Order: sequence, then C-alpha cells, then structure tokens
Amino acid sequence: MKTKVHILLLLAIFAAMAPRAICQDKPVLKSVKASSGDATAEAALPPTPYEFDITEAVFTRFPDANRSEVDRFLHDNFADELQKFRALAVDHQSEATELFSNLVREALSLLDTRRKNPAAFENKLKLRRLEAVAARLSKEICLADSGKKQQLRENLRATATSIFDIKQELMKADIEQMSKDLALLKDMVSKREANRDAIVERRVTDLSRDREDMEW
Repeated sequence: MKTKVHILLLLAIFAAMAPRAICQDKPVLKSVKASSGDATAEAALPPTPYEFDITEAVFTRFPDANRSEVDRFLHDNFADELQKFRALAVDHQSEATELFSNLVREALSLLDTRRKNPAAFENKLKLRRLEAVAARLSKEICLADSGKKQQLRENLRATATSIFDIKQELMKADIEQMSKDLALLKDMVSKREANRDAIVERRVTDLSRDREDMEW
C-alpha cells in the first residue's frame, strides 16, 4: 500500500512539474555537438512523457545494450536526429519510434566498430557528419539566389569529394580484412585435406561410440 501511494505521489509531482519544464526559456541539459559538423546545438528540454514512453519501449528491443553508453553517444553525435525525434514524438509516435529505434541500432553498430577498429570508427563517424553537411548544402542550394549558388556548389563538391575518399578508405579496409579471412579459410581447407583420413576416422569413432560408457 505504501509503495502504491509513493508511486502516485511521484506521478503527481511529475505532472505538476512538466508544464513548467516545457515553458522554460533555457534548456536544462548540457550543450552537445551537432551531427552536421562543428556547430554546436543546445540539447532539447527534458523528455516529455511521450519521449520517455518511446525510449523505454525501444530499449527493450536491445536488452544487451549499455543504455548509459548509448544515450551519451546519441547526445554527442546525433543531435539533429534527436531534435527530429522529439518533434515527432508528440503527434507521430509510430514514426518517432521507428526513428529512435534506427538511431539506437546505428549507435550500437558504431560503438561496436569503435571497440574493434578505432580507425574505421573515426572514418564512419566523419562520413556520417559529412553526409549531413552535404544534405544541408543541397537544401541551401535549392533556396539560394543565383549569386550564392556557385559558392554553395563548390562547398558541396568539396564535401562530396571528402565523402568519396572516406568511402574508398573503408572499402579498401574491408577488402584487406576479407583477404585475411580468405587466407585463413584456405589454410584451414588445406589442413583438412591433408588430414582427410584421420578426420573421417575420428568422426566414425565418435558416432559409433557406446553412449552408455559416457554416463556419469
């Protein structure tokens, strides 16, 4: 009974505080680096009940994830996408859920790459930011007057060139890793071929063994 009363009191306090949080003029969370480049973006207001419900539901799909690590990574590298998520969360919960789920999945993939291959991680993160810059420049070109279009196109060309170069590096690294894996596989096949009779005999012995002799 006491536990139930305690929960109800917490909910009442949260309900009373939520309107004031939404109306605050300044964000209460720390500044984070936007995914579009070097510009910084202020983190949004504390999560609304909609956002809280969605994030809780999404993280149940990734039970092995280190939530604090993923949350920190998202805020450090996915600021623009988080703003879009928060905008969708109020009236488009289904789209917001899909977006946040994809963000968590991508964050987990990048974190795994960071542990296994730091160099590849840096390239993938840089690639992601450059693609966001390219998308922003593309929109600016569509809206710009003729006097600014040329400079924006030059900026876009430079960004696209950087994206191409990074993708080439990643593809070359993939080829190198696949070559190593293929060499190991060829070596294993050669060893099996050289020990063909011994491997077959061992398998026959294993399959014909009296299972009762194996009991405790």
